[in-house]
Amino acid sequence: MFSADSPVGKAVLDKDLRYVFINQTLADFNGRSTQLHIGRTVQEVLPDAFPALEPLLRSVLDQGVVQGNLHVSVETPNSPGGLSEWEASYSPIHLPDGSVGGVYV
Repeated sequence: MFSADSPVGKAVLDKDLRYVFINQTLADFNGRSTQLHIGRTVQEVLPDAFPALEPLLRSVLDQGVVQGNLHVSVETPNSPGGLSEWEASYSPIHLPDGSVGGVYV
């Protein structure tokens, strides 16, 4: 599931929406290195896309439910002045106590 060489973009975000893991596919799509993502928030890495992504990510954290099969269209560093479009799913990462500890992208 967390294979770094997957053709599908994948990431793990903590409760503060900081990147804990990101594979090369998603990092390339975002136009940033994997190293630039780790420890930084989605807002720091994708400031122009964050207003569209934040409600989706927060709903996963707050409600603990999957936001799946979404069509996302936002500006990324890889497409300045234009829109990048993709299909996305955001899933809660449940901790042993049942709380939501992060988001699987």
